[in-house]
Amino acid sequence: AYVPPLDEVRTAVKQDYESQERRRLLSLRGEEIRQSLSDRMTDGASFAEAAEEEELETKSVESFARTPPFPPELPQQLIGRLDDFKKGKVSPMVTIQNLGYFVLVTDLEVPEIDVTDQEFVQTRERMQMFSTMANQYAVLQEFIEREANSAAKSR
Repeated sequence: AYVPPLDEVRTAVKQDYESQERRRLLSLRGEEIRQSLSDRMTDGASFAEAAEEEELETKSVESFARTPPFPPELPQQLIGRLDDFKKGKVSPMVTIQNLGYFVLVTDLEVPEIDVTDQEFVQTRERMQMFSTMANQYAVLQEFIEREANSAAKSR
């Protein structure tokens, strides 16, 4: 195997290291800020007040459902991470296009689900059917692969 001389790879290695170090330091700083926000809120400050002390800009969005349309001021990447955020807790920093975001969910309502509703029952049955079909396909695929490997070995 070819091992390039150090002079050939030095610049790339240096750039990779510096980039990785920047990400590491940003992550550490993000955790420091998150902890500071949480501590200040524990001491009675609002999220906005705690953020202002850290010289952060804040934005609020009205309550919304977890289905489109979503508030236009909410970055798409945050929408994709809604399950990561806990009610009443400051999120870890989420970096999007060189900007760091901290999220505080102030209200979270879980809708009631009527498991006897006809639409729910039909959807559950379809999901069970698709799950069964996927499992059958996986077993069949494994059987075909074993047979093909066995046939190849016997040649």
